[in-house]
Amino acid sequence: MKIWLVKAGEALPCDEPKDRLKRMGLLAEELERRGHHVTWFNSTFNHSRKVQRCDEDKTINISERYQIKLIRSNSYKNVSLARIKHHIETAKKFKALAYSMQKPDVILCSMPTIELAEEAVEYGRKMNIPVVIDIRDLWPDIFSEALPTYARPIIRPYIFYSRKRLSKLLSKSYAITGLTNEFLDWGLSYANRDITENDKVFNMAYKSVISKIQNPYEEWKMLKNEDFVICFFGHLGRQFNFDPVIEAARLLQKEKGIKFVICGNGESLPKLTESTEGLENIFFPGWINQKQIQSLLNIASVGIAPYKKSINFTMNVPNKFGEYLSAGLPVILGVDGAMHRLVKENNCGYMYENSQQLAEIILKIKNNNEEKVIMSENAKKLYSKEFDAEKVYGNLVSYLEGIVARK
Repeated sequence: MKIWLVKAGEALPCDEPKDRLKRMGLLAEELERRGHHVTWFNSTFNHSRKVQRCDEDKTINISERYQIKLIRSNSYKNVSLARIKHHIETAKKFKALAYSMQKPDVILCSMPTIELAEEAVEYGRKMNIPVVIDIRDLWPDIFSEALPTYARPIIRPYIFYSRKRLSKLLSKSYAITGLTNEFLDWGLSYANRDITENDKVFNMAYKSVISKIQNPYEEWKMLKNEDFVICFFGHLGRQFNFDPVIEAARLLQKEKGIKFVICGNGESLPKLTESTEGLENIFFPGWINQKQIQSLLNIASVGIAPYKKSINFTMNVPNKFGEYLSAGLPVILGVDGAMHRLVKENNCGYMYENSQQLAEIILKIKNNNEEKVIMSENAKKLYSKEFDAEKVYGNLVSYLEGIVARK
Protein backbone atom coordinates (compact mmCIF):
# COMPACT_ATOMS: atom_id res chain seq x y z
CA MET A 1 0.00 0.00 0.00
CA LYS A 2 0.94 3.66 -0.36
CA ILE A 3 0.76 5.53 2.94
CA TRP A 4 1.30 9.15 3.87
CA LEU A 5 2.56 10.00 7.34
CA VAL A 6 1.85 13.61 8.33
CA LYS A 7 3.80 14.85 11.35
CA ALA A 8 6.03 17.90 11.72
CA GLY A 9 8.48 18.21 14.59
CA GLU A 10 9.90 14.70 14.97
CA ALA A 11 13.51 13.66 14.40
CA LEU A 12 14.30 12.29 10.94
CA PRO A 13 16.62 9.43 9.97
CA CYS A 14 18.60 11.91 7.81
CA ASP A 15 19.19 14.46 10.61
CA GLU A 16 22.75 15.23 11.66
CA PRO A 17 23.67 14.86 14.44
CA LYS A 18 21.28 11.96 14.77
CA ASP A 19 18.54 11.96 17.41
CA ARG A 20 16.57 8.89 18.40
CA LEU A 21 13.65 8.18 16.09
CA LYS A 22 10.24 8.31 17.73
CA ARG A 23 6.74 7.22 16.75
CA MET A 24 6.58 8.29 13.09
CA GLY A 25 10.22 7.46 12.40
CA LEU A 26 9.95 3.96 13.84
CA LEU A 27 6.59 3.37 12.15
CA ALA A 28 8.02 4.48 8.78
CA GLU A 29 10.85 1.95 9.15
CA GLU A 30 8.39 -0.85 9.97
CA LEU A 31 6.14 0.07 7.03
CA GLU A 32 9.09 0.02 4.66
CA ARG A 33 10.28 -3.30 6.10
CA ARG A 34 6.85 -4.77 5.37
CA GLY A 35 7.11 -3.69 1.72
CA HIS A 36 4.90 -0.59 1.76
CA HIS A 37 5.60 2.78 0.09
CA VAL A 38 5.97 5.58 2.64
CA THR A 39 5.88 9.34 2.22
CA TRP A 40 6.47 11.34 5.42
CA PHE A 41 5.56 15.04 5.41
CA ASN A 42 7.64 17.00 7.92
CA SER A 43 8.96 20.55 8.32
CA THR A 44 12.37 21.94 7.42
CA PHE A 45 12.50 23.32 10.99
CA ASN A 46 14.04 20.91 13.48
CA HIS A 47 11.80 21.37 16.53
CA SER A 48 14.09 19.83 19.15
CA ARG A 49 17.24 21.66 18.04
CA LYS A 50 15.51 24.87 16.89
CA VAL A 51 17.47 25.03 13.61
CA GLN A 52 16.48 24.87 9.95
CA ARG A 53 17.38 21.67 8.11
CA CYS A 54 17.44 23.48 4.75
CA ASP A 55 16.29 26.73 3.13
CA GLU A 56 13.71 25.36 0.69
CA ASP A 57 11.18 22.58 0.13
CA LYS A 58 13.06 19.34 -0.34
CA THR A 59 12.44 15.67 -1.08
CA ILE A 60 14.80 13.20 0.58
CA ASN A 61 14.79 9.60 -0.64
CA ILE A 62 15.68 7.30 2.25
CA SER A 63 15.16 4.26 0.00
CA GLU A 64 13.20 3.24 -3.10
CA ARG A 65 10.03 2.88 -0.98
CA TYR A 66 10.56 5.60 1.63
CA GLN A 67 10.74 9.34 1.01
CA ILE A 68 10.52 12.44 3.19
CA LYS A 69 8.87 15.65 1.99
CA LEU A 70 10.34 18.63 3.85
CA ILE A 71 8.08 21.70 3.82
CA ARG A 72 9.92 25.01 4.19
CA SER A 73 8.46 26.93 7.13
CA ASN A 74 9.59 29.67 9.49
CA SER A 75 11.55 29.17 12.72
CA TYR A 76 9.95 29.69 16.14
CA LYS A 77 10.32 29.49 19.90
CA ASN A 78 8.15 27.01 21.77
CA VAL A 79 5.57 29.49 23.10
CA SER A 80 5.26 32.24 20.49
CA LEU A 81 3.15 33.75 17.71
CA ALA A 82 5.85 32.59 15.30
CA ARG A 83 4.93 28.99 16.17
CA ILE A 84 1.28 29.60 15.22
CA LYS A 85 2.49 31.14 11.96
CA HIS A 86 4.66 28.06 11.38
CA HIS A 87 1.67 25.73 11.82
CA ILE A 88 -0.50 27.74 9.41
CA GLU A 89 2.26 28.02 6.80
CA THR A 90 3.18 24.32 6.97
CA ALA A 91 -0.46 23.24 6.61
CA LYS A 92 -1.06 25.58 3.67
CA LYS A 93 1.98 24.25 1.83
CA PHE A 94 1.04 20.64 2.65
CA LYS A 95 -2.38 21.22 1.05
CA ALA A 96 -0.84 22.51 -2.19
CA LEU A 97 1.72 19.70 -2.25
CA ALA A 98 -0.83 16.95 -1.55
CA TYR A 99 -3.01 17.77 -4.56
CA SER A 100 0.03 17.75 -6.85
CA MET A 101 0.98 14.17 -5.91
CA GLN A 102 -0.33 10.70 -6.67
CA LYS A 103 -2.89 9.91 -3.98
CA PRO A 104 -2.14 7.31 -1.26
CA ASP A 105 -4.26 4.42 0.01
CA VAL A 106 -4.37 5.72 3.59
CA ILE A 107 -3.12 8.69 5.62
CA LEU A 108 -1.96 8.66 9.24
CA CYS A 109 -1.77 12.20 10.60
CA SER A 110 -0.68 13.20 14.09
CA MET A 111 -2.65 15.68 16.16
CA PRO A 112 -1.14 18.18 16.85
CA THR A 113 -1.10 20.22 14.84
CA ILE A 114 -4.73 21.15 14.31
CA GLU A 115 -3.87 22.93 11.05
CA LEU A 116 -2.13 19.92 9.46
CA ALA A 117 -4.82 17.53 10.71
CA GLU A 118 -7.55 19.74 9.20
CA GLU A 119 -5.91 19.72 5.79
CA ALA A 120 -5.24 15.97 5.90
CA VAL A 121 -8.87 15.19 6.78
CA GLU A 122 -10.23 17.58 4.14
CA TYR A 123 -7.95 16.08 1.49
CA GLY A 124 -9.01 12.55 2.49
CA ARG A 125 -12.72 13.37 2.24
CA LYS A 126 -12.34 14.97 -1.19
CA MET A 127 -10.17 12.14 -2.55
CA ASN A 128 -12.08 9.31 -0.81
CA ILE A 129 -9.06 8.22 1.25
CA PRO A 130 -9.31 7.07 4.90
CA VAL A 131 -7.51 9.46 7.28
CA VAL A 132 -6.57 8.22 10.74
CA ILE A 133 -5.87 10.94 13.32
CA ASP A 134 -3.30 9.88 15.92
CA ILE A 135 -3.78 11.83 19.19
CA ARG A 136 -0.30 12.72 20.47
CA ASP A 137 -0.89 15.85 22.59
CA LEU A 138 -4.01 17.36 24.10
CA TRP A 139 -4.08 20.59 22.08
CA PRO A 140 -5.69 23.05 22.72
CA ASP A 141 -6.64 21.96 26.27
CA ILE A 142 -3.05 22.27 27.45
CA PHE A 143 -2.46 25.77 26.04
CA SER A 144 -3.48 27.62 29.19
CA GLU A 145 -1.20 25.40 31.31
CA ALA A 146 1.80 26.46 29.22
CA LEU A 147 1.24 30.16 29.87
CA PRO A 148 1.67 32.35 32.96
CA THR A 149 -1.57 33.21 34.76
CA TYR A 150 -1.68 36.81 33.50
CA ALA A 151 -1.60 35.68 29.84
CA ARG A 152 -4.38 33.08 30.00
CA PRO A 153 -7.34 35.46 29.45
CA ILE A 154 -5.63 36.74 26.30
CA ILE A 155 -5.42 33.30 24.71
CA ARG A 156 -8.91 32.15 25.80
CA PRO A 157 -10.63 33.15 22.49
CA TYR A 158 -7.95 31.28 20.51
CA ILE A 159 -8.49 28.16 22.63
CA PHE A 160 -12.27 28.36 22.11
CA TYR A 161 -11.78 28.73 18.34
CA SER A 162 -9.27 25.85 18.26
CA ARG A 163 -11.64 23.55 20.15
CA LYS A 164 -14.37 24.10 17.57
CA ARG A 165 -11.94 23.33 14.75
CA LEU A 166 -10.64 20.22 16.52
CA SER A 167 -14.17 18.91 17.11
CA LYS A 168 -15.03 19.38 13.45
CA LEU A 169 -11.92 17.69 12.07
CA LEU A 170 -12.13 14.71 14.45
CA SER A 171 -15.81 14.18 13.65
CA LYS A 172 -14.87 14.02 9.95
CA SER A 173 -11.88 11.68 10.36
CA TYR A 174 -12.15 8.03 9.33
CA ALA A 175 -10.72 6.80 12.64
CA ILE A 176 -8.92 7.95 15.79
CA THR A 177 -5.93 6.37 17.50
CA GLY A 178 -4.24 7.46 20.71
CA LEU A 179 -1.26 6.80 22.98
CA THR A 180 -3.50 5.71 25.86
CA ASN A 181 -7.14 4.89 26.54
CA GLU A 182 -7.43 8.35 28.10
CA PHE A 183 -6.11 10.01 24.92
CA LEU A 184 -8.49 8.01 22.74
CA ASP A 185 -11.47 8.87 24.95
CA TRP A 186 -10.46 12.54 24.81
CA GLY A 187 -10.41 12.43 21.00
CA LEU A 188 -13.75 10.63 20.82
CA SER A 189 -15.34 13.19 23.14
CA TYR A 190 -14.25 15.98 20.78
CA ALA A 191 -15.53 13.96 17.81
CA ASN A 192 -18.82 13.59 19.73
CA ARG A 193 -19.23 9.92 18.86
CA ASP A 194 -18.88 6.46 20.34
CA ILE A 195 -15.90 4.20 19.77
CA THR A 196 -15.86 1.99 16.65
CA GLU A 197 -13.80 -1.03 15.61
CA ASN A 198 -11.41 1.35 13.80
CA ASP A 199 -10.56 3.41 16.91
CA LYS A 200 -7.55 1.92 18.69
CA VAL A 201 -4.82 2.55 21.27
CA PHE A 202 -1.17 2.13 20.29
CA ASN A 203 1.33 2.94 23.03
CA MET A 204 4.26 5.30 22.51
CA ALA A 205 6.70 2.43 21.99
CA TYR A 206 10.48 2.55 22.26
CA LYS A 207 13.13 0.77 20.21
CA SER A 208 15.56 -0.70 22.69
CA VAL A 209 19.23 0.20 22.26
CA ILE A 210 20.34 -1.89 25.21
CA SER A 211 23.31 -4.19 24.75
CA LYS A 212 26.12 -5.03 27.08
CA ILE A 213 28.98 -2.56 26.76
CA GLN A 214 32.36 -3.86 27.86
CA ASN A 215 33.31 -0.71 29.76
CA PRO A 216 30.34 1.68 30.06
CA TYR A 217 32.15 3.78 32.67
CA GLU A 218 34.61 4.90 29.99
CA GLU A 219 31.88 7.33 28.84
CA TRP A 220 31.04 8.35 32.44
CA LYS A 221 34.25 8.87 34.34
CA MET A 222 32.49 10.74 37.18
CA LEU A 223 30.61 7.52 38.06
CA LYS A 224 31.83 4.41 39.83
CA ASN A 225 30.67 0.81 39.70
CA GLU A 226 29.22 0.95 43.22
CA ASP A 227 27.23 4.17 42.60
CA PHE A 228 23.43 4.27 42.71
CA VAL A 229 22.62 6.32 39.58
CA ILE A 230 19.37 8.17 38.92
CA CYS A 231 19.23 9.06 35.22
CA PHE A 232 17.17 11.35 33.00
CA PHE A 233 17.21 11.87 29.21
CA GLY A 234 15.23 14.55 27.43
CA HIS A 235 14.62 18.16 26.50
CA LEU A 236 15.07 20.34 29.58
CA GLY A 237 11.97 22.45 29.08
CA ARG A 238 8.71 23.63 30.62
CA GLN A 239 7.12 20.19 30.80
CA PHE A 240 9.42 19.11 33.63
CA ASN A 241 9.69 20.23 37.25
CA PHE A 242 13.24 19.66 38.44
CA ASP A 243 12.88 21.58 41.71
CA PRO A 244 12.02 18.46 43.78
CA VAL A 245 14.86 16.56 42.06
CA ILE A 246 17.42 19.21 42.96
CA GLU A 247 16.14 19.47 46.51
CA ALA A 248 16.28 15.67 46.85
CA ALA A 249 19.90 15.79 45.65
CA ARG A 250 20.60 18.31 48.42
CA LEU A 251 18.94 16.07 51.01
CA LEU A 252 20.99 13.09 49.79
CA GLN A 253 24.35 14.78 49.25
CA LYS A 254 25.86 13.12 52.33
CA GLU A 255 24.68 9.66 51.23
CA LYS A 256 27.66 7.88 49.72
CA GLY A 257 27.37 6.82 46.06
CA ILE A 258 24.03 8.41 45.09
CA LYS A 259 24.44 10.29 41.79
CA PHE A 260 21.90 12.16 39.61
CA VAL A 261 22.74 12.39 35.88
CA ILE A 262 20.37 14.75 34.02
CA CYS A 263 21.05 14.58 30.26
CA GLY A 264 19.76 16.95 27.60
CA ASN A 265 19.65 20.54 26.41
CA GLY A 266 16.88 23.11 26.64
CA GLU A 267 15.85 26.49 27.95
CA SER A 268 15.96 25.29 31.57
CA LEU A 269 19.58 24.08 31.49
CA PRO A 270 21.32 27.38 32.47
CA LYS A 271 19.03 27.84 35.46
CA LEU A 272 19.45 24.21 36.54
CA THR A 273 23.25 24.30 36.42
CA GLU A 274 23.30 27.61 38.30
CA SER A 275 20.95 26.37 41.03
CA THR A 276 23.01 23.22 41.62
CA GLU A 277 26.40 24.90 41.82
CA GLY A 278 28.35 23.31 44.66
CA LEU A 279 26.33 20.07 44.62
CA GLU A 280 28.69 17.20 43.88
CA ASN A 281 26.05 14.49 43.39
CA ILE A 282 24.19 15.94 40.37
CA PHE A 283 25.56 16.30 36.82
CA PHE A 284 24.28 18.00 33.65
CA PRO A 285 26.29 16.61 30.70
CA GLY A 286 24.07 18.31 28.08
CA TRP A 287 23.13 16.56 24.84
CA ILE A 288 24.57 13.04 24.62
CA ASN A 289 24.97 10.65 21.71
CA GLN A 290 23.52 7.16 21.23
CA LYS A 291 26.58 5.39 22.65
CA GLN A 292 26.47 7.53 25.80
CA ILE A 293 22.75 6.86 26.23
CA GLN A 294 23.34 3.15 25.86
CA SER A 295 26.22 3.11 28.33
CA LEU A 296 24.33 5.19 30.91
CA LEU A 297 21.31 2.90 30.67
CA ASN A 298 23.71 0.04 31.46
CA ILE A 299 25.00 1.89 34.52
CA ALA A 300 21.83 3.47 35.90
CA SER A 301 19.84 2.10 38.82
CA VAL A 302 16.54 3.95 38.23
CA GLY A 303 15.06 6.40 35.73
CA ILE A 304 13.28 9.57 36.81
CA ALA A 305 10.38 11.26 34.99
CA PRO A 306 9.76 14.60 36.74
CA TYR A 307 6.78 15.67 34.62
CA LYS A 308 4.64 18.58 35.74
CA LYS A 309 1.09 17.89 36.86
CA SER A 310 -0.56 18.54 33.49
CA ILE A 311 -3.39 16.63 31.80
CA ASN A 312 -0.97 16.05 28.94
CA PHE A 313 1.08 13.84 31.28
CA THR A 314 -1.50 12.51 33.75
CA MET A 315 -3.32 11.00 30.76
CA ASN A 316 -0.17 10.14 28.80
CA VAL A 317 2.62 7.55 28.71
CA PRO A 318 5.47 9.36 26.87
CA ASN A 319 8.50 7.88 25.14
CA LYS A 320 10.70 8.26 28.21
CA PHE A 321 8.65 5.70 30.12
CA GLY A 322 9.30 2.92 27.59
CA GLU A 323 12.96 3.91 27.36
CA TYR A 324 13.50 3.30 31.07
CA LEU A 325 11.53 0.05 31.02
CA SER A 326 13.59 -1.28 28.09
CA ALA A 327 16.70 -1.05 30.28
CA GLY A 328 14.98 -2.72 33.23
CA LEU A 329 15.03 0.50 35.24
CA PRO A 330 12.38 1.10 37.92
CA VAL A 331 10.63 4.38 37.08
CA ILE A 332 10.23 7.20 39.61
CA LEU A 333 7.40 9.54 38.59
CA GLY A 334 6.56 13.10 39.55
CA VAL A 335 2.96 12.86 38.33
CA ASP A 336 -0.10 10.70 38.98
CA GLY A 337 -2.24 9.17 36.25
CA ALA A 338 -1.71 6.62 33.46
CA MET A 339 2.02 6.03 34.11
CA HIS A 340 1.51 5.73 37.86
CA ARG A 341 -1.25 3.19 37.30
CA LEU A 342 1.09 1.08 35.17
CA VAL A 343 3.99 1.10 37.67
CA LYS A 344 1.62 0.23 40.53
CA GLU A 345 -0.08 -2.60 38.64
CA ASN A 346 3.27 -4.01 37.49
CA ASN A 347 5.37 -3.22 40.60
CA CYS A 348 8.10 -1.42 38.68
CA GLY A 349 8.25 2.06 40.15
CA TYR A 350 6.99 4.76 42.51
CA MET A 351 5.48 8.23 42.46
CA TYR A 352 6.67 11.11 44.64
CA GLU A 353 4.78 14.24 45.67
CA ASN A 354 7.68 16.26 47.08
CA SER A 355 11.45 16.25 47.47
CA GLN A 356 11.41 14.52 50.86
CA GLN A 357 9.32 11.68 49.48
CA LEU A 358 11.60 11.41 46.44
CA ALA A 359 14.68 11.15 48.67
CA GLU A 360 12.99 8.43 50.74
CA ILE A 361 12.04 6.44 47.63
CA ILE A 362 15.62 6.59 46.33
CA LEU A 363 16.98 5.36 49.65
CA LYS A 364 14.34 2.63 49.84
CA ILE A 365 15.31 1.20 46.45
CA LYS A 366 19.04 1.64 47.08
CA ASN A 367 18.95 -0.16 50.42
CA ASN A 368 16.77 -3.06 49.28
CA ASN A 369 18.58 -4.84 46.47
CA GLU A 370 16.07 -7.71 46.39
CA GLU A 371 13.21 -5.30 45.69
CA LYS A 372 15.28 -3.50 43.07
CA VAL A 373 15.95 -6.78 41.23
CA ILE A 374 12.24 -7.69 41.27
CA MET A 375 11.22 -4.26 40.00
CA SER A 376 13.87 -4.41 37.29
CA GLU A 377 12.54 -7.75 36.02
CA ASN A 378 8.98 -6.42 36.11
CA ALA A 379 10.05 -3.35 34.11
CA LYS A 380 11.53 -5.57 31.39
CA LYS A 381 8.35 -7.68 31.26
CA LEU A 382 6.13 -4.60 30.95
CA TYR A 383 8.35 -3.24 28.15
CA SER A 384 8.21 -6.52 26.25
CA LYS A 385 4.45 -6.77 26.66
CA GLU A 386 3.33 -3.21 25.88
CA PHE A 387 6.17 -0.89 24.80
CA ASP A 388 8.43 -2.85 22.45
CA ALA A 389 8.53 -0.79 19.23
CA GLU A 390 8.78 -3.83 16.97
CA LYS A 391 5.61 -5.29 18.47
CA VAL A 392 3.57 -2.08 18.87
CA TYR A 393 4.37 -0.58 15.48
CA GLY A 394 4.04 -3.99 13.83
CA ASN A 395 0.48 -4.05 15.19
CA LEU A 396 -0.06 -0.48 13.95
CA VAL A 397 1.05 -1.50 10.43
CA SER A 398 -1.36 -4.45 10.51
CA TYR A 399 -4.13 -2.09 11.63
CA LEU A 400 -3.47 0.27 8.69
CA GLU A 401 -3.34 -2.68 6.29
CA GLY A 402 -6.73 -3.74 7.63
CA ILE A 403 -8.22 -0.30 7.03
CA VAL A 404 -7.03 -0.32 3.41
CA ALA A 405 -8.29 -3.87 2.87
CA ARG A 406 -11.74 -3.07 4.27
CA LYS A 407 -11.92 0.19 2.33
